[in-house]
Amino acid sequence: MLTILVPTYNRQHCLKKLFDYYAHSDFKVIVVDGSPSPLDPAQVSSLSPNITYHQDEELDPILRVMKALHLIDTPYASILADDELHLASTLQECIHFLETHKDYSACIGLPIGFRNSPDGGDISTKCIYPEFKSHNVNQNLFLDRLNYHFNSYTCCSIYGVQRTPAFKIALATSNIKTSCIYAPEIAFELTNTILGKIHILQKISWLRNYDNPSMNNKNWNRKLRFHLWYTDPTYQNEKYFWIDELCKILSSYTELPAHDLKISIEQALNVYVKKLPQDRLNRFEVALNHIKSFIKPLFKKKEPYEYVFGGTPHTQTRDDLLQSNSILNLKDFDDAFSVIQKHYPANSNKEQRA
Repeated sequence: MLTILVPTYNRQHCLKKLFDYYAHSDFKVIVVDGSPSPLDPAQVSSLSPNITYHQDEELDPILRVMKALHLIDTPYASILADDELHLASTLQECIHFLETHKDYSACIGLPIGFRNSPDGGDISTKCIYPEFKSHNVNQNLFLDRLNYHFNSYTCCSIYGVQRTPAFKIALATSNIKTSCIYAPEIAFELTNTILGKIHILQKISWLRNYDNPSMNNKNWNRKLRFHLWYTDPTYQNEKYFWIDELCKILSSYTELPAHDLKISIEQALNVYVKKLPQDRLNRFEVALNHIKSFIKPLFKKKEPYEYVFGGTPHTQTRDDLLQSNSILNLKDFDDAFSVIQKHYPANSNKEQRA
């Protein structure tokens, strides 16, 4: 029913927990590895039949995933970072929701962040993205969904379960090239919003790793945030090209002509960028932020929602989540963190996210 696509780059040791956790699941898992050297053939040959591994020395993770799209033969698809997990039980619940709600294009559960404890012991966790609890992209008209989603934006569908046709369309729009490396995310979210409603289950689903930094490349300018690129006259022609290409792909899935769709997309994005700071930080502000980043942890009190997983079978975070009915399947939840603890790399903070 579901294919999980996993792009990875120079972090093959992170795949061990993924291979372990999904080995006996009902899902297909396809790993697309851009590392210069492939996994050891013996390790590949020992993979569970539902897991396949492909090496492609393509640095861009979207292109790697695009090349693997022909391998998807399931009704649903999802993307997963190599250092994270989607809970199998909640993925099944997402599939069930989409099966019974045909007007939805994507479904995801609540996220929880995890990282290695400073003392190298158990894994610490905390609830993240609290806006997921109240973000409901369920308006009947796609114009209303666009306005709602980008007026109170949160990236809620890109790591969700999607209908495979919608997944492929979203990846196609994400593959439109620009100078802004954040444009693919916006295109993905925009596409899913146009194609259908987006549902957020009030159950933990996405286990997000907060130790590993984002993947980087000398050709990528991470300082050029989307709102800066979108409003900078230097990139005006590129921005309009990007929007035109979006409309070429998406206009056949709406009742609007491409010109009217373009106006609707621009209106939603204009609302989105106006809510974000428009000015770049000057050198003094950048230096001040660096100083704050070093000083703040020295005086920061431990947040009340951050606790430790691992040795204790009933930690506070786990109990709080149970009390709030946020865990769909306790055994699956515990099994996932057991696998994470088992395969957690000591040097993960030196690696790259693909």
